[in-house]
Amino acid sequence: MVFLESDKEPSRNVENEQVQQLQEELTKAEAQRYEKEALYRVVESGDYEHLPGEFESKVIQDLTERLAELKREHAKLSTTFNAELSPRKRDPKPDRRIAAAIQEQRKDAASQINSDYFAAVGRENLVRDALRREQKQLNQVAARAVQYNILKREVDTNNNCTKGSYSD
Repeated sequence: MVFLESDKEPSRNVENEQVQQLQEELTKAEAQRYEKEALYRVVESGDYEHLPGEFESKVIQDLTERLAELKREHAKLSTTFNAELSPRKRDPKPDRRIAAAIQEQRKDAASQINSDYFAAVGRENLVRDALRREQKQLNQVAARAVQYNILKREVDTNNNCTKGSYSD
């Protein structure tokens, strides 16, 4: 049993403090995992386009802008000229290449989200296991404290009985 005492504060059980700290850490780890899990679920659904803005890299933003420019240019040309008579027939390859590059960048972001989620799950499990071990230790300390108090009362009772028998 580990108790710390000082002149300024009452004794405190170190095991209780460790359990409290681990419970706080577990709460934080769970909150982080919930946050990562929400993003993970978006990725699992394959809906990369609805990832939060923080996952849209500068590359994705630039590619998206370029794709929009190409589409605007095509729309402008198609209203001005008949598609068959257009002085510059529209080549869809740049659009496809840019869209593919955007998808690749989003897949990379999704991969990072998956990694972050599994890391958060792992951290949560480690903290949970540590908390279980610490709670088990705390229960053992409590059981020993009960046994100690029982034995102490027996000794005190025996001492009181023997003191009483000498005084008679």
